[in-house]
Amino acid sequence: GAIHTARVGDRWFLVDAQGNLFHSLACNAMMHAPYWSQAYDETVRDGYAGEADWAQTCCARLQALGFNSSAGGLVEEHRQRNMPFFAGRCLTWAGPHLQDGEGRSIVFPDVFDPRWREGAEQWVREDVAAYADDPLLAGWWTDNEIWMHQPLSHDLGLMGWFWSPATSAELSRWLAERYGGDIVALNR
Repeated sequence: GAIHTARVGDRWFLVDAQGNLFHSLACNAMMHAPYWSQAYDETVRDGYAGEADWAQTCCARLQALGFNSSAGGLVEEHRQRNMPFFAGRCLTWAGPHLQDGEGRSIVFPDVFDPRWREGAEQWVREDVAAYADDPLLAGWWTDNEIWMHQPLSHDLGLMGWFWSPATSAELSRWLAERYGGDIVALNR
């Protein structure tokens, strides 16, 4: 009685609650915010009675266009329309981020920091508690477009951002383990 996956021949498929193969056509994000598009955000604020009115209109439009599920955002509105959904959160925001040697942060999680791990685990527990038994739940997602732009640039990517305390300690531990504390082997 729930959406699940099944192997048919040599391929995997989503299967709906009635046992039919299901192709999810979903929109990844339904949102408006000034930092993404000032003009659209102003249109939403000026053109709708409120956030709920915008959300209902947005879901109705997507459904009219043939979308049959939701990959993120407006989950409750899609559930009201009996549409399957994917639940999750951007775990990037669950705790501390990577920093450079001067303490400046970027939008990439410090996954070795226990505070990030605790935050991520808490968010996952909350989502599982909220949705695990929902027959419309099609799956789980985490994050989207994590900040890794221009990975070879010290200014815009990940290179040079390993000096947050937890990640720095983990890198040092790993290098010591890998090279047995032999600085000549590390340098080579």
